[in-house]
This record gives sequence, structure tokens and C-alpha cells, in this order.
Amino acid sequence: MVKTEQHVVEIPEEIRRQASLSMGDCDTVFSFQPVSDKEVSFAVWVAIFDRSAVIWIGEHGVEPDMESLIVAMYSQSFGSMTSTLMARATNDAWDDAGEGLAGRLARKMNAQIFLSDQLPVNFHQPPLCHYVEKKLFEILMVHFVL
Repeated sequence: MVKTEQHVVEIPEEIRRQASLSMGDCDTVFSFQPVSDKEVSFAVWVAIFDRSAVIWIGEHGVEPDMESLIVAMYSQSFGSMTSTLMARATNDAWDDAGEGLAGRLARKMNAQIFLSDQLPVNFHQPPLCHYVEKKLFEILMVHFVL
């Protein structure tokens, strides 16, 4: 059975404030823009299959596309295995963050995860990245029995 859902996840004021404070003095390769009032949510599209899920995450109001696609699976013998199937660019830092996210979700859910990550760069920095992962896990928990 296949089930599809769309979610819009609001980012709480406390998380937005922490992101603006913690990222202001962070020295990274990304040029960080503080979280504005406009960036208060992100969108999630999920297709659930038997022991696998296809997930698109991106900015609310943006049409989902599979511009990049990461696959991750978990095995007791080999641990997490991830691979970028399609990438926007060869040096795309988002895909690195997406691979980590897909691998952690595959391990937690013990399922194969296909992830298209279209979130802005600042969503991959703490505390926003932790909040995004927590919300994705909550959405998936509804469908998978651990």
C-alpha cells in the first residue's frame, strides 16, 4: 500500500531565535542569513511504501521536484549506507547534509529512505537541522512500526 501526505511544519519562535543567535558568530563555509520572519516553516511531502519512504523537504510554497535524490538504508551488519543518486552540482554541500539526514532516518526507522533535500543552507545548521530531523522522524513514526 502506498500512502502520500503533505505537511507544512512551522518553526517555533524559540528555535528561530536560537538559530539567529547561534549562527551569527559561527565561522562556516556557508554564508549564513539569519532566520527571518519569512522562513518560519518548511514543507514535507512523503510517499510511504512497505518498509521504505520517499521524502521531499523544501521551502514552503516551492513546488516539489526531485532535483537531487539520496538513498539510504541501514543494515545490522554494515550500518548506514547512503548514496547520492542525483545531485544539483558535484560540489553541493546540501547533498552532504542530506546524506547524513537520510542515513540517520534509515537507521532510526530501519527502512530504506529516498530523500530529496531542497531546504536552504541555513536549515542545515543547528538548531534548525535538529528540529527538521525531529519533525521528519515524528511524521515517519506514524507509518512505521519499529
